[in-house]
Amino acid sequence: MTLISDDIFASSTKVITLLGGKSKIDGKYKFPRPTDATADEYEDVLLRREGTLWSYTIQRFPPGSPFVGITDRNSFEPFAVGYVELKDQIIIETRIVTNDFKSLKMGLPMSLVVENFKSGDGDEEITTYAFTPNRELSL
Repeated sequence: MTLISDDIFASSTKVITLLGGKSKIDGKYKFPRPTDATADEYEDVLLRREGTLWSYTIQRFPPGSPFVGITDRNSFEPFAVGYVELKDQIIIETRIVTNDFKSLKMGLPMSLVVENFKSGDGDEEITTYAFTPNRELSL
């Protein structure tokens, strides 16, 4: 199992939490936290684990590069992708884990989860963050 990126999860918490950056200059949030030449301008901030669905679409065909999932049309399975608003912080792009695409609606309460998916070659599992409707957490 490989993390999609080493710097998106906070390692200091017992529950999975995303690590963002808050600008020391204007207070705006960024995700992922900048690691380039501007990194010193940001302080670490733990992002909320819950939010609301802001927008979404269903990916019904294999995306092009730099997508790292399965790109073979015969093996590809559609998935939801969208934006989740983390109140008073940021709107974050994310995969959406759901068994019912038709149930997705803007404003739907969402929670952070971890998702594993196969890489393009189908052998390696990659771990990333995703959000899921709160009601699906108990299913």
